[in-house]
Amino acid sequence: MAGDHDQQSKPNDAFCRLSITVAGRCRIFVDPRVKVRFCCGRVCKCAGHFSIISSAREHIERTQAMDASGKRYIIITPYHQEDRPLLRRCIDSVRGQSVATSHMLVADGSPQSWIDAEQVRHIRLDKVHADNGNTPRGVGALIAIGEEYDGIGLLDADNWLDSDHVEACLDAAASCEGGIVHCDCVIAQRRFRRSNNSILPYPEEAGHVDTSCFFFLRGAFGVLPYWATMPRNLSAIGDRVFNAMLKSRDLNLARVRKPTVNYHCLWASCYRAVGEHPPPEAHHELDEGKIHSWLNSLSPRELEVAQRLSGLSCLRPTEWSQALLHQQN
Repeated sequence: MAGDHDQQSKPNDAFCRLSITVAGRCRIFVDPRVKVRFCCGRVCKCAGHFSIISSAREHIERTQAMDASGKRYIIITPYHQEDRPLLRRCIDSVRGQSVATSHMLVADGSPQSWIDAEQVRHIRLDKVHADNGNTPRGVGALIAIGEEYDGIGLLDADNWLDSDHVEACLDAAASCEGGIVHCDCVIAQRRFRRSNNSILPYPEEAGHVDTSCFFFLRGAFGVLPYWATMPRNLSAIGDRVFNAMLKSRDLNLARVRKPTVNYHCLWASCYRAVGEHPPPEAHHELDEGKIHSWLNSLSPRELEVAQRLSGLSCLRPTEWSQALLHQQN
């Protein structure tokens, strides 16, 4: 469709808007009451901003990578205030995949304009959600589901992928009984990295799956909204909550046999565990007491709702938190 937005279609600031920026040339403001229009070279006034919207369709089609079989895969990366070099490393690792893969970055209230010029999808949320990336991760996943991608991977902004990560995930899925069509989700492996990119010899915790190690095929798309619905008070252990939920589902899982995810370790406890003094940037510490206190403060009804939002069955608070904080196979 073509044409300028009239005054009645101007979004109200009281409504939450998403701003999707395409290649630094097109900014589309999405309001619940406004249909997005491709103005084909015209200047479109929307929400008080002027943006050239030409070539929008062309760029979106180009950034929705497709492999030789016609399948489309995408990696979702939420970000907040990560340094540009970390984001650049993340973006380059997805761009360099041996299987054509799209990349969607979702800004959690602090968008970085230089990303507009990258060959990625750039989604801007208008406020900070302070839930360890769960809300932007969930928003990105829902967009990818709506656009009918065939596979959705997750990657935190300070991590990066080996060039064969997506290929390895697809190969693992193909090894499932009945082939890839019967695989729902793939679990990749990670290697721990210091800030200078050297390998930190920290062993992976048995049974744990880091967020960046999940790769979902269409049979598991139904669980992806739990990233967004999970209570914020559980976001510090969001990957553990999600993994516990995933294990409770009757899904066909496959595992990649070698590490393909590079995990930038900022947990001080990991450095101490291998006899190293944590570097200044390794400031992450898990406050287990805070999670226990919140769980124990819930009424039976509040606990029931929290567990529905997390996709978990009912447990007494102490049992629940202990199981999540100390998961084992």
